[in-house]
Amino acid sequence: MPRTLKVDLPGVPRIRALCGDSLGLIKVITTESDLGAPKVAARWGDPDPQQGVLCMSMSNDGSPGLAIARKSNTVDVIDPVSGLLESRLVVPKSSADVASNRDASDAVCGLHLFGESSSWGKAALTCTELGDAILQRLPELDEEQIPKSENFLSRWSVSQTGTVLCMAVDASEQYAAFGGKGVDLSVWDIKKGSRIWSAKAPHRDNLGLMSPAWVTAVTFLDDDHKKIVVGTGHHQVRLYDTSAQRRPVLAFDYGEAPIRTVTKDPNGTSVYVGTGHGDLACFDMQTGKLIGGFKGKCAGSIRSVVRHPSLPLIASCGLDRYLRIHSTQTRQLLASMFLKQQLVSVLFDARVERAVTEVPSLPDVAEPMAVEPEKPSANGAKSLKEKKSKLKRQAEGAPVFDGQGATEEAAATNATSGQKLKKKSKSSRQDPVVDGVGTEEKATAVNGEKRKKKKKSKSKPAKSI
Repeated sequence: MPRTLKVDLPGVPRIRALCGDSLGLIKVITTESDLGAPKVAARWGDPDPQQGVLCMSMSNDGSPGLAIARKSNTVDVIDPVSGLLESRLVVPKSSADVASNRDASDAVCGLHLFGESSSWGKAALTCTELGDAILQRLPELDEEQIPKSENFLSRWSVSQTGTVLCMAVDASEQYAAFGGKGVDLSVWDIKKGSRIWSAKAPHRDNLGLMSPAWVTAVTFLDDDHKKIVVGTGHHQVRLYDTSAQRRPVLAFDYGEAPIRTVTKDPNGTSVYVGTGHGDLACFDMQTGKLIGGFKGKCAGSIRSVVRHPSLPLIASCGLDRYLRIHSTQTRQLLASMFLKQQLVSVLFDARVERAVTEVPSLPDVAEPMAVEPEKPSANGAKSLKEKKSKLKRQAEGAPVFDGQGATEEAAATNATSGQKLKKKSKSSRQDPVVDGVGTEEKATAVNGEKRKKKKKSKSKPAKSI
């Protein structure tokens, strides 16, 4: 197997995040200390696929309350600190004539919670895939947690055809934008329930083809409701200016998968885009250029991206069951956490957090820790020689003693062993001598005697028989 380096993530400051998954669970993610690892502090609800979370929303004015749209066509409003149910809305179903010839359903695709300071008080705006937009005030619950009454403030139909997929409300909470598959972008006045602007199809491409309307994500770029950024199923990001024209003033492609989420930055010029292939990047909407991609690729479709209101952080989640927190300054991964279920939405709860000015950064490339070499001392050369001599003596079987505190007997044994080794080395180097004659002279003498014996044997006559 190839060698891998495990990089420890630097952690995040004190935050509190709320995650909703496909089984209807709400998990509270917190960090106990500065630059700590996130942990699951609480889990609210019981796992039930019929109560799966579709979308979540918190009010802009900071009033308490977390609205959760579920698959059972209900909207639960709970306390984000304790998790207790405060109110519940029932989203009415559309008539059979509206849903007869369409593939859409009555599932909630858009949700916005209004705070107490809004002109409607505590209320919620919902929109279904069939295009039924409803604004109703939050009712009180009886002993059996059933709403006592229904108070509809406004209700209108966004589109008679297609499927509505996304909704966004501007900062003033007076206008809402809608879009979907077969439903092009349109802006509505919430109080009057009337459409004030609608987008026009873009020009044909170089082949003369016109792409059908397929809006998958929408957000307002600034506090004004005139600039809107949308993501399409044709992996395209568009910028609309309602005061200039009906066609997009800026459009560019990103990746090869549908855009699933678009989130604005508080600076009013950049947006964060998440795709169905798990890519997350930041774009400058003034020029349409890519600022940079975020490290730590997601293995599944990204379904939600949220920007922290005060810290330079963004949180993203998706179908790979991971919650990831990145730094917006360095675009590096600060923390990630596996939450077991497919995640649908994530929100920051900034009321219980402490402001931190700096966020740690992670190095671009994971490098092993460099070990500084030890500086040699004054007696470094002597110590190295002593170590080498000790190893050599141990290999030859000679006793080895430390120089400090050695006895006279040990020194004597070391001396005698050293003399024996010297004699052996000298004897091995000298040539062997026999009777005072060297090896070469002895060899020539032996060869001469053998030759004489052979000549004598040849010179003797053979015996007659």
